[in-house]
Amino acid sequence: QVDAVLLFNIVHQLIFARGLAYTRQFIHRLISRVDVVFLELANRTEYQSHPKGHLLPENPLAVLFDCVNAEVVTLVKGEGRTVCKLVRRRGCFAGVSIGPIESVQAYTATLARTIDPPTTGPRRHGAGCWC
Repeated sequence: QVDAVLLFNIVHQLIFARGLAYTRQFIHRLISRVDVVFLELANRTEYQSHPKGHLLPENPLAVLFDCVNAEVVTLVKGEGRTVCKLVRRRGCFAGVSIGPIESVQAYTATLARTIDPPTTGPRRHGAGCWC
């Protein structure tokens, strides 16, 4: 079990070694298995003189294109490198997809809509309570 992963000074090395498409898929697979990923994205201008600098995307955030299952929070963005935090939106365990519950009230309201209350018999006093 891993709660968080730190990828500082790593992502551009993956791009140089395996390519942008592989790196995008790698981050997508990683965020589907880990709750939080912090990563640092290199800026292409830093690597103009590097032989593989042309492999980096113009926009560093393009590396996160395939991360549809994550909320991306940019922590630091400036002249240098961009640091992001990716938070997984949904997890999948043994074929069951689980997402965050915003509040107990929202969950019980959803639950109440899925349960058909009986037309006769016991009265419903609250979410899940039949007397």
